[in-house]
Amino acid sequence: MPAKAAAVYRREGPAGLWFGLLAQTFYRRLLFIERGPDGPESGPAADPSATATRLLGEDEVEQYFLFRPETAMAEIHRRLQSGNRCFVMRQGQDIAHAVWAAEGRVRIDYLSCEIALPPESVYLYDSFTSPPLRGKALAVCNMAEAIGFLGNAGYRRFFAAVLPENRAGVRAARKVGFRPS
Repeated sequence: MPAKAAAVYRREGPAGLWFGLLAQTFYRRLLFIERGPDGPESGPAADPSATATRLLGEDEVEQYFLFRPETAMAEIHRRLQSGNRCFVMRQGQDIAHAVWAAEGRVRIDYLSCEIALPPESVYLYDSFTSPPLRGKALAVCNMAEAIGFLGNAGYRRFFAAVLPENRAGVRAARKVGFRPS
């Protein structure tokens, strides 16, 4: 544990370590952000070796599990069966980045609560880039593509939540046009 704390301290500074420790006990916080239909049309170009964004199919659940082994297979199936969509970007055969989208009543596991979204709104969550591929604008590109797809499907407001200490996550969301709610 001390080695992990030292790594967090070096990467995120004293505030990141403090809030990380509090999150392990009782204190949880997220920055709730939103974006309207008038955000940027697309993000920056991603690594050219990454393939275009597409929806994850039921037949690709095992591949997603290899990408995110901390997410139980039953949870991945539950998300897909409840109508959530997973937008994936690949590098070769491997998933490089994924972001999930849900509508209606959505659960925010980190806060152990549910929220009801307004009509024509969608919540983007569980955005994740494979660690060796971080810093290549994959999250920005994939989220922009997902928002474009969802905008064409009639959604007008987009919500997300990010840990304030996750500077890369906050920066990626801002590049796609998200602002604090």
